[in-house]
Amino acid sequence: MIVSNRPSAARALRLTSMAIAMLAAVACGTKGAEDPLQPSGAVGRVRFVNLITDPARKAKSVALTDSGLAEAARCFHELLAIESAVVDPPKPRASKAAALPDIQRACVDALLGPICQPHPDPHVASQVRRGYHVEGTAVVLYESRPSFLKPHVWQEHPVAKFQFSKSRGTWQLFCMLRDLKWRAYEPLRESLDLADLVREVQTDPTGIFWG
Repeated sequence: MIVSNRPSAARALRLTSMAIAMLAAVACGTKGAEDPLQPSGAVGRVRFVNLITDPARKAKSVALTDSGLAEAARCFHELLAIESAVVDPPKPRASKAAALPDIQRACVDALLGPICQPHPDPHVASQVRRGYHVEGTAVVLYESRPSFLKPHVWQEHPVAKFQFSKSRGTWQLFCMLRDLKWRAYEPLRESLDLADLVREVQTDPTGIFWG
């Protein structure tokens, strides 16, 4: 159980109104006092809050005793404790994207891992990197290069996407066109073996993946 100690804006406004009412009922010392400014309790010192003396507004002065202020504060804190909502912990949302089966994830790592190793030439490695993201049942192979204006910032450029279909047990291959949208790779749209699609991307007979 999670106890929320921060009331909403509406509830805070309601509590503030109740607190003001309690202040008037508990802490004011003008009602029933022999002198309008004499405290009704045992405390002899009077604290004046927001004393209004404008006759045109017909406003009355308010005098608050120390004991009344303390009692009003105690009641206000009790209200906060009562109004604090007890809520159940939020239920975790079910992931929209199904997880990639372990055996398929192992194939992804085995096939794309070697492609994404740093280039043996240090100069090339400082200019080009490769990697891949696993997003649910989709795997995105990308290439990253240093930004032209900020060389220390690497920008990722998607190369190919491999989508696994659990219902058919097949892999689909997608390429990204100039509109930055994924399109099915027509020469080889689908295969039971991910290795076939990875080989197609590596050889790139159409020049659409690596340009």
